[in-house]
Amino acid sequence: MPIIATAPTDDPMEETALEMGADEFIGKPHSQKKLLLRTIRAVKSASSQAREHLLRQEAHQDYLTGLLNRRGLLDAVQGLCEGDMPAALYLFDLDDLKRINDMLGHMEGDRMIRQFGALLRAHTRASDIVARFGGDEFVVVMRQMRGEESALEKGEKICRAFREAVFAEHTTVTCTAGVVLCEASKSVYEMIGRADQALYRAKNSAKGACQLWKE
Repeated sequence: MPIIATAPTDDPMEETALEMGADEFIGKPHSQKKLLLRTIRAVKSASSQAREHLLRQEAHQDYLTGLLNRRGLLDAVQGLCEGDMPAALYLFDLDDLKRINDMLGHMEGDRMIRQFGALLRAHTRASDIVARFGGDEFVVVMRQMRGEESALEKGEKICRAFREAVFAEHTTVTCTAGVVLCEASKSVYEMIGRADQALYRAKNSAKGACQLWKE
Protein backbone atom coordinates (compact mmCIF):
# COMPACT_ATOMS: atom_id res chain seq x y z
CA MET A 1 0.00 0.00 0.00
CA PRO A 2 1.61 3.28 -1.06
CA ILE A 3 1.97 6.02 1.55
CA ILE A 4 1.60 9.66 0.54
CA ALA A 5 2.61 12.40 3.00
CA THR A 6 1.26 15.91 2.65
CA ALA A 7 2.33 18.98 4.62
CA PRO A 8 3.33 22.62 4.09
CA THR A 9 6.20 22.78 1.60
CA ASP A 10 9.40 22.32 3.55
CA ASP A 11 12.57 20.52 2.40
CA PRO A 12 13.57 19.06 5.81
CA MET A 13 10.01 17.83 6.38
CA GLU A 14 9.92 16.20 2.94
CA GLU A 15 13.27 14.47 3.58
CA THR A 16 12.03 13.24 6.97
CA ALA A 17 8.80 11.87 5.47
CA LEU A 18 10.68 9.99 2.75
CA GLU A 19 13.25 8.63 5.23
CA MET A 20 10.36 7.31 7.36
CA GLY A 21 9.02 5.31 4.41
CA ALA A 22 6.63 7.60 2.54
CA ASP A 23 6.45 6.82 -1.18
CA GLU A 24 5.40 10.32 -2.17
CA PHE A 25 5.39 13.83 -0.65
CA ILE A 26 3.00 16.58 -1.75
CA GLY A 27 3.59 20.09 -0.51
CA LYS A 28 0.68 22.27 0.57
CA PRO A 29 -1.19 24.09 -0.72
CA HIS A 30 -2.27 21.62 -3.40
CA SER A 31 -5.38 21.13 -5.49
CA GLN A 32 -7.67 18.11 -5.19
CA LYS A 33 -6.91 17.25 -8.82
CA LYS A 34 -3.16 17.30 -8.20
CA LEU A 35 -3.60 15.09 -5.13
CA LEU A 36 -5.76 12.61 -7.10
CA LEU A 37 -3.28 12.36 -9.98
CA ARG A 38 -0.32 11.85 -7.64
CA THR A 39 -2.28 9.18 -5.73
CA ILE A 40 -3.15 7.30 -8.92
CA ARG A 41 0.51 7.40 -9.97
CA ALA A 42 1.65 6.06 -6.58
CA VAL A 43 -0.91 3.22 -6.70
CA LYS A 44 0.17 2.22 -10.22
CA SER A 45 3.82 2.23 -9.18
CA ALA A 46 3.08 0.06 -6.13
CA SER A 47 1.07 -2.40 -8.25
CA SER A 48 3.90 -2.67 -10.76
CA GLN A 49 6.41 -3.35 -7.98
CA ALA A 50 4.11 -5.98 -6.45
CA ARG A 51 3.77 -7.77 -9.82
CA GLU A 52 7.53 -7.67 -10.29
CA HIS A 53 8.07 -9.12 -6.81
CA LEU A 54 5.53 -11.89 -7.48
CA LEU A 55 7.15 -12.82 -10.79
CA ARG A 56 10.59 -12.90 -9.18
CA GLN A 57 9.25 -15.07 -6.37
CA GLU A 58 7.65 -17.50 -8.81
CA ALA A 59 10.87 -17.69 -10.83
CA HIS A 60 12.77 -18.70 -7.68
CA GLN A 61 10.25 -21.26 -6.41
CA ASP A 62 10.10 -25.00 -7.06
CA TYR A 63 6.65 -25.82 -8.46
CA LEU A 64 6.30 -29.17 -6.65
CA THR A 65 7.51 -28.45 -3.12
CA GLY A 66 7.18 -24.68 -2.79
CA LEU A 67 10.85 -24.57 -1.73
CA LEU A 68 13.45 -22.51 -3.54
CA ASN A 69 14.63 -23.87 -6.88
CA ARG A 70 18.25 -23.75 -8.06
CA ARG A 71 17.99 -20.14 -9.19
CA GLY A 72 16.44 -19.15 -5.87
CA LEU A 73 19.15 -21.01 -3.98
CA LEU A 74 21.95 -19.16 -5.74
CA ASP A 75 20.22 -15.82 -5.16
CA ALA A 76 19.67 -16.57 -1.46
CA VAL A 77 23.25 -17.73 -0.89
CA GLN A 78 24.52 -14.42 -2.25
CA GLY A 79 22.76 -12.76 0.67
CA LEU A 80 24.84 -14.62 3.28
CA CYS A 81 27.06 -12.39 5.37
CA GLU A 82 29.87 -12.75 7.90
CA GLY A 83 27.35 -12.89 10.75
CA ASP A 84 25.81 -16.06 9.24
CA MET A 85 29.07 -17.98 9.50
CA PRO A 86 29.93 -20.68 10.11
CA ALA A 87 27.16 -22.08 7.92
CA ALA A 88 26.61 -25.75 7.12
CA LEU A 89 25.64 -26.80 3.59
CA TYR A 90 23.82 -30.12 3.21
CA LEU A 91 23.12 -32.09 0.04
CA PHE A 92 20.31 -34.63 0.55
CA ASP A 93 19.46 -37.36 -1.93
CA LEU A 94 16.30 -39.52 -1.84
CA ASP A 95 17.57 -43.09 -2.08
CA ASP A 96 14.39 -44.83 -3.13
CA LEU A 97 12.71 -42.49 -5.58
CA LYS A 98 13.19 -44.70 -8.67
CA ARG A 99 11.88 -47.72 -6.80
CA ILE A 100 8.82 -45.75 -5.64
CA ASN A 101 8.16 -44.56 -9.19
CA ASP A 102 8.47 -48.10 -10.57
CA MET A 103 6.39 -49.75 -7.85
CA LEU A 104 3.74 -47.14 -7.06
CA GLY A 105 3.84 -44.69 -9.96
CA HIS A 106 5.18 -41.19 -10.47
CA MET A 107 2.32 -39.58 -8.55
CA GLU A 108 3.54 -41.37 -5.43
CA GLY A 109 7.10 -40.37 -6.29
CA ASP A 110 5.98 -36.74 -6.39
CA ARG A 111 4.24 -37.20 -3.04
CA MET A 112 7.48 -38.52 -1.58
CA ILE A 113 9.34 -35.43 -2.83
CA ARG A 114 6.69 -33.12 -1.34
CA GLN A 115 6.78 -35.03 1.95
CA PHE A 116 10.55 -34.66 2.18
CA GLY A 117 10.27 -30.95 1.40
CA ALA A 118 7.78 -30.56 4.25
CA LEU A 119 10.09 -32.51 6.57
CA LEU A 120 12.99 -30.17 5.74
CA ARG A 121 10.81 -27.17 6.55
CA ALA A 122 9.90 -28.73 9.90
CA HIS A 123 13.57 -29.32 10.81
CA THR A 124 14.97 -25.95 9.75
CA ARG A 125 14.55 -22.33 10.83
CA ALA A 126 12.89 -19.59 8.81
CA SER A 127 16.32 -17.99 8.37
CA ASP A 128 17.83 -21.13 6.81
CA ILE A 129 17.97 -21.68 3.04
CA VAL A 130 16.04 -24.72 1.80
CA ALA A 131 15.95 -25.64 -1.90
CA ARG A 132 15.16 -28.47 -4.27
CA PHE A 133 18.37 -28.67 -6.29
CA GLY A 134 17.37 -31.35 -8.78
CA GLY A 135 14.91 -34.18 -9.29
CA ASP A 136 15.58 -35.97 -5.99
CA GLU A 137 18.32 -33.72 -4.55
CA PHE A 138 17.84 -30.99 -1.95
CA VAL A 139 20.26 -28.38 -0.62
CA VAL A 140 19.95 -26.86 2.84
CA VAL A 141 22.15 -24.06 4.17
CA MET A 142 21.92 -23.65 7.95
CA ARG A 143 23.30 -20.39 9.30
CA GLN A 144 25.40 -20.06 12.46
CA MET A 145 26.25 -23.73 12.89
CA ARG A 146 28.23 -24.37 16.08
CA GLY A 147 30.72 -26.76 14.49
CA GLU A 148 31.28 -29.97 12.54
CA GLU A 149 29.87 -32.22 15.25
CA SER A 150 26.64 -30.19 15.47
CA ALA A 151 26.35 -30.13 11.66
CA LEU A 152 26.70 -33.90 11.42
CA GLU A 153 24.25 -34.45 14.28
CA LYS A 154 21.62 -32.27 12.58
CA GLY A 155 22.04 -34.11 9.27
CA GLU A 156 21.68 -37.46 10.99
CA LYS A 157 18.54 -36.25 12.74
CA ILE A 158 16.88 -35.30 9.45
CA CYS A 159 17.85 -38.62 7.81
CA ARG A 160 16.48 -40.51 10.79
CA ALA A 161 13.22 -38.53 10.80
CA PHE A 162 12.62 -39.33 7.13
CA ARG A 163 13.47 -42.99 7.64
CA GLU A 164 10.96 -43.20 10.50
CA ALA A 165 8.19 -41.29 8.72
CA VAL A 166 5.22 -43.29 7.44
CA PHE A 167 5.17 -42.98 3.65
CA ALA A 168 3.27 -45.99 2.37
CA GLU A 169 2.35 -49.37 3.83
CA HIS A 170 5.23 -51.89 3.73
CA THR A 171 7.43 -49.28 1.99
CA THR A 172 10.63 -48.03 3.62
CA VAL A 173 12.14 -44.82 2.29
CA THR A 174 15.48 -43.26 3.18
CA CYS A 175 17.60 -40.27 2.32
CA THR A 176 21.37 -39.90 2.42
CA ALA A 177 23.24 -36.65 3.02
CA GLY A 178 26.63 -35.03 2.77
CA VAL A 179 27.49 -31.90 4.75
CA VAL A 180 30.31 -29.36 4.66
CA LEU A 181 31.01 -26.23 6.68
CA CYS A 182 31.12 -23.29 4.28
CA GLU A 183 34.23 -21.21 3.66
CA ALA A 184 33.86 -17.58 2.63
CA SER A 185 36.58 -18.00 0.00
CA LYS A 186 34.73 -20.83 -1.78
CA SER A 187 31.81 -20.52 -4.20
CA VAL A 188 28.49 -22.22 -3.56
CA TYR A 189 29.23 -24.70 -6.37
CA GLU A 190 32.52 -25.66 -4.72
CA MET A 191 30.70 -26.19 -1.43
CA ILE A 192 28.01 -28.29 -3.13
CA GLY A 193 30.78 -30.29 -4.83
CA ARG A 194 32.31 -31.07 -1.44
CA ALA A 195 28.94 -32.02 0.02
CA ASP A 196 28.39 -34.26 -3.02
CA GLN A 197 31.69 -36.06 -2.34
CA ALA A 198 30.60 -36.66 1.26
CA LEU A 199 27.20 -37.86 0.01
CA TYR A 200 28.89 -40.31 -2.40
CA ARG A 201 30.99 -41.73 0.45
CA ALA A 202 27.90 -42.06 2.65
CA LYS A 203 26.04 -43.98 -0.07
CA ASN A 204 28.96 -46.36 -0.49
CA SER A 205 29.14 -47.09 3.24
CA ALA A 206 25.55 -46.99 4.46
CA LYS A 207 22.52 -45.41 2.82
CA GLY A 208 20.22 -43.43 5.04
CA ALA A 209 23.01 -41.65 6.93
CA CYS A 210 24.81 -38.30 6.84
CA GLN A 211 28.57 -37.91 6.31
CA LEU A 212 30.79 -34.90 6.89
CA TRP A 213 33.17 -33.79 4.13
CA LYS A 214 36.85 -34.24 4.92
CA GLU A 215 39.93 -33.54 2.80
